[in-house]
This record gives sequence, structure tokens and C-alpha cells, in this order.
Amino acid sequence: VRAPHRPLAGCILHDRRESRQAGRQQTFFRVLLESFGPGRDRGIDCRYSHGRHSLIVQAKHYLRSGKSKLLTTLKSEDAKVAKLSPSRYIVATSVSMTGDLKSKIIAAMPSAPLTVADIIGLEDINGLLSKHPEIEKNHFKLWLSSAAIIERMLHSGIYNRTDTEMDLIRKMVPKFVQNDSVKEAENILSSSGTLIISGHPGVGKTTLGRMLVWLHASQGWKIFVVDDIAEAFEVSNPGEKRLIFFDDFLGQVQLSADHVRGIDQRLPPFLERVNANKDLRFILTTREYILSQAELLSRRLASRSMTSNRYVLNVGAYTRAVRARILYNHLHFSGLSNDQLADILESDFYIKIIDHKNFNPRLIELLTSEEYSSLTGENLKAAIERVLANPDELWERPYRDHISADGRALMLALLLHNDAVPLKVLRSSFERVAKALGQAIPEAQLQARFAAALKQLEGSVVAIIERKVRFSNPGVRDFLLSVVIEDGMLASIVAHVETYGELNQCWLIYIGQKPEPIANDDDAALWMKAVERMEHSDLGDLLERLELLLNIFDHFATDGLLGVALQIGKRIEDEGIDGTQVREAAWALENITMHALPLRKQDYLHQIITVATADMLKTYASELPFEDIQALDEALYSYGSDPEIAKNAVHAALDSFIPVIDSEMSNFGSLNELDEFEENLKNLIEKRRYFGKSPARNIELKRERLLEDESNRGEEEGYSGGHRGSAMSNMSDDHIRSMFQDLSASRG
Repeated sequence: VRAPHRPLAGCILHDRRESRQAGRQQTFFRVLLESFGPGRDRGIDCRYSHGRHSLIVQAKHYLRSGKSKLLTTLKSEDAKVAKLSPSRYIVATSVSMTGDLKSKIIAAMPSAPLTVADIIGLEDINGLLSKHPEIEKNHFKLWLSSAAIIERMLHSGIYNRTDTEMDLIRKMVPKFVQNDSVKEAENILSSSGTLIISGHPGVGKTTLGRMLVWLHASQGWKIFVVDDIAEAFEVSNPGEKRLIFFDDFLGQVQLSADHVRGIDQRLPPFLERVNANKDLRFILTTREYILSQAELLSRRLASRSMTSNRYVLNVGAYTRAVRARILYNHLHFSGLSNDQLADILESDFYIKIIDHKNFNPRLIELLTSEEYSSLTGENLKAAIERVLANPDELWERPYRDHISADGRALMLALLLHNDAVPLKVLRSSFERVAKALGQAIPEAQLQARFAAALKQLEGSVVAIIERKVRFSNPGVRDFLLSVVIEDGMLASIVAHVETYGELNQCWLIYIGQKPEPIANDDDAALWMKAVERMEHSDLGDLLERLELLLNIFDHFATDGLLGVALQIGKRIEDEGIDGTQVREAAWALENITMHALPLRKQDYLHQIITVATADMLKTYASELPFEDIQALDEALYSYGSDPEIAKNAVHAALDSFIPVIDSEMSNFGSLNELDEFEENLKNLIEKRRYFGKSPARNIELKRERLLEDESNRGEEEGYSGGHRGSAMSNMSDDHIRSMFQDLSASRG
């Protein structure tokens, strides 16, 4: 299947002939199919025309995105098919097929002359490749078929991120100082399988997590660095010892509804999977105050399974000896000049750093880095004294005096995104922020100035990974938040932003400084215009935009905002909710009645979301993971407007889910995981009084296979933990002087 770039000059399929082999019908052609270069395909990947007859092939990958994304895309293709009016239409996809899914594809494309035989799924493609080995031979990517290589191709983003992270950790290891936090964190991780490292900004949460990752890697564990829980599920395959690392899992600076919504539903089921599988380990980090806020917003995140696995890292836990070694290691491996190093060593200045009340591993890392020194152009000793006296000064001088106007605009543009952002998206935000700051950029200069600003900041302020940009240090985001507020920039920026993501971040900043509703007509008008621009851009899904609208309405209570919210509600009623929006739908149901809406309007929106969520559950149940079905069941019964709607939806979902239950269980690697799933499914069936097809036989067969696998595998060596050396808890000035005495010589 060649899509979307179609680099071949043509595709050849064999003469049409039908053969039934292993119960499967396969159709072939012996005609030349046209294919085309990159660009908009108007619904055509390959084509054959003869007289009034035309055959069109549309290829869709979506192996990772899955069935619901495939259905959504094919629905949008139907209008193109209607214009093309082909005699025959073939859909080829790398998504695994079921009879039910083929029926849904046909229903999604009423304008296409589709038949079941003309929907070619993953199994069909593999069957064709086995019958035509010359194709496999000519295209080497097809025969790189080891499980490891295929997984790396399927999850290339995760693998690339992990490779980058491991390179970074490799450079950090020599600087790391062994301390009691490693042993304490190891004990939690080895006993429960999950470790949540929390603490104040800069105390070393990420560093501790990275060192635990390194220890596991050295003992043969396979490492994965993920950006969300969905990715964690994707790489939690059985049969291999795997450690998954999720840094800042609740966001870097502020807690947002997006983060809570993304974590709230998926994290508890994933923790159950980790708990049930001895081959899985999971490390997460977060700021302590953000985790506390999340627990207030979500009872699931305040559960015992979360709180019992937490390790709180406190900078006070660093003894004088550990502080001394941290500073020594960073100086030893830094790119500082000999003159700069001599300034640090002169008159016991390094001892003042070690004993300073604001000593912080992140500050030490930055202040001793060559990038920070070159960015400020300041005397290093003076910079250290200034920043230790007032840590808020860390970025003040570089931002005000040394970074260009375009560089500052780029930093503020990145602030408008929650995390890593694609270069193209950031460039658009950069253009809008520059205009907001009174430095509008001509279109002809935009790319050059964006690239120049990015080059100035890369390494010291931002990092680029997989063509996505993020702050290299969370402290930069902290600083910029204060700049936006103190410099009175927010109103100007709000007046120019357009997308949901930008406006949502602006709202978080605004509400953070004005938590109580204030009657301000100018502010209300400002946000109303921003909302209208967001609606015009049509970016951000409907449920996300509705939630933001209602949050803004709670603050200003203007009729205009309410009107836009009701328009979005009507669109949800007309367009429905897609199967990829489980978390958004559950969150909307749980929170819709918490907003300060007029009662009749609230009931109207509540009913719309209830019906749309129920319809989504019924439509996509066979394609959803079980934890999503559980989440929607809970949302509909606990927060929906009608128990009968909830009952019908859940029963219909079980009707669709149980026949494909083997797919759900295919990734189970242990009896504990299967037992957990069976108990949860039985509880749902009994609680909702479902009397349809029983899953018992399928579960029993899976249990027999797992028992056989476990007997074949036998006991394997587990994770034994890392080195647990200890440093002196107290260290005299003379001991410290002795340590630092030969620093210059050791570097040379």
C-alpha cells in the first residue's frame, strides 16, 4: 500500500480472478494503475480508467491511529467520491479488519460503490504479499520483519524521543551524585512497579527519574520515554522487561483541564496493568503543588494507588557532602574557561555556593553551563551571586538585555503552548505574538526571522526534538508567566491569538491572576472577540472549545459567550462525538452541571452531551479499549441526564465489545492482568444487568495460553537495583577544600 506520497510511477495488480483460500476471497487485476506525486490527491491514490468505467483505489495507513480515525477520515472522503462517481472503489488500509468494521466503512461512504471484498485490510495485504514474494523482495522495508524493527517503525516517535533522552542521560551520569533518594525511590519502584517522583521545581525530580532509567537500562530493561498515557499503553507489550518514563506528566508549570482530562481516565487503568505485570515498571515526575491541585480536581488521582507510590524529593535532603559533590561534578564537566573556574575557587567562593539557602541542583546546572554563560555575557561569579540571592533573576538579565526582540517574541509564542510544539505551528504563533508586541513581520521575512530567533535560543532556552520545540528548562516558563503579568502583555496577546490552544493558555494565565469574577466590560469584550476568532479558525475540537467557552462564561456571564456556547452545543448535536474523544466526553459530562449557566440552557447542553456520548459509545465500542468503555459507563450513569439512555448505550457497547474481546486480551502478558480484566468486566456486566453473550469461554482460552507461556518461560531474573553507596552526611570546610583543591588539575 503506497500512501500518502505514492513515489512509484504506477502500480500493477493482476487479472481479476477469485480464489477461496483458507476461507478468504482475494481479488486481483492485470492492469496498470496510475499513481501520482505528492500533493492533494482529491480522493485518488491509484486509478484505472477505460471508457466510461473507472476504478479508484484509496490507501489509508492509520495503523497507529486505529479504526475510529480511519472511519472518521473515510466519512470525510465521501464527498470527493460523490464528485468522482467511480464504477468501482477500493479501500486499502493497514488497519486490521473485522466484518463489523467493514460494514461500518461501507455505511460511512454511501457515495462509494463499495463491497466487502473491495475493503482490503491488514490481513488481506499480508496474504497478498505472501502470494507475491517478488514485491516483498523489491521493497526492503517490507522484509525488515523482526518484531523489534516493526515495533520501532510503528512507534518511531517514541523510539526517537527515547534515543534522545538516553543520549542526554548518558551525558548526565558522570555529574550525578549518589544519595539516599535513589535507594528510597528504588524501594518503592521495586515493590509496586510504579513510582511518582514529586517535589518543588529544580530539586532534581527529573534527574532522579533519569538515573533510575539508566540503572534499569544497564540491567537489560528496555526503556521507553512517553508523552502521554496512550503511548504508555502502546508500548506495554508482554514478554519483555520494559520500563516506561513519563516526565512532568501533569504539565510543567500550571495544571490545566486538558492535562487532568488526559490523565484522569487513562492513568488508573494503566497502573492496574503495571501492578499486574512484573515485567513492567513505570516512573512519573511532577511538581508537588500541581499534583496537589490535580488531586483536588480528580478523586481518581487522589486514590490510594496514586498516593502510596509517591516519593517526595526535598532539596533539604541533600547533605552538605552531596551538595559539594554536585557542585564539583558540574564544574568538572562544564565548558567553563580556566579563568571562570579560578573565580569560583578563589576565596572559598564555592563553599558559599554549597551552603547558600537557595542552593538548587537546577540552578547549579544552569549557572555552570557554557550556554548560559555565553547568553548573558556576564561575569560568572557576579551572575552566581545575583541568582543565588534572588533565583527569580536567573532569566531576567538574559531576557531583558541579551535576547533579541524576535527571540523574546519566540519565547512568548512557545509559552502559548502547553508543551512541545511543531515548528510550523510555533512559527504561526510567533507571527501573531510579534504583531501583538508591535513588531509585525512582513510575510517575506517571516521564515528567515523565525529561523534566526530559533538559532539564538536553541541550546540555552529551547530544545528541538523530532522537529518539535520545547523549553529546555521549565524555569523559563515560570519566568515568562511572571513577565506576561508584570509587563501587562496579556491583553495585547489575547487580542491577536486565534487557535484554541493559544487562547486556552492565555485563559490559564488570566484566571491565575484573577481567580474571582470581576465585572470588567473591557475584559469581557476582549475575550468575546478572541472567542469569535477561535470559532472562525475552527481549531480545537468542539468539546474542548465548549469547555473553554463555559469557563470564560462563568467569569463574565455575558449573553454573547452563552450564545456561542449554545451554537457549539448545536454542532455537537448535529455532528456527534468521535471515538477518539472518550476523555473529552467523559470530562464534559462530569463537569457540565458545574458551570454557572441558566438552568434551562444547562439542561439543554447536558442532554445534548449525554445523547452524543451514548451514541459514540454504541458506535465505537468494538474499537475502544475496555478502560474507555468503563470510563464512559461511569460518566453516563453518574453524570448523564437519563439512566435509560445510559443503560441502552452500555448494553449496545457490550454487544459490540464481547465478540472482539480476543483483540482486547491480545496484549495481556500475565495471569494477574487477565484476572484484573475479568473481574472488572464481570462487575460491569452484573452491575448493568447485561444478559447478552458471555465472554467466559474466550477468557478461559486466554488463561490456558498464559499458563502455557508461563510454564515455558519459567522464572527470570528481576531488577536488582542500583549501587547504593553513601556519602558522608556532614563534611567539614577542610574536607571540601581538599576535594576542590585539584579541580583545575583534574580538568586538565
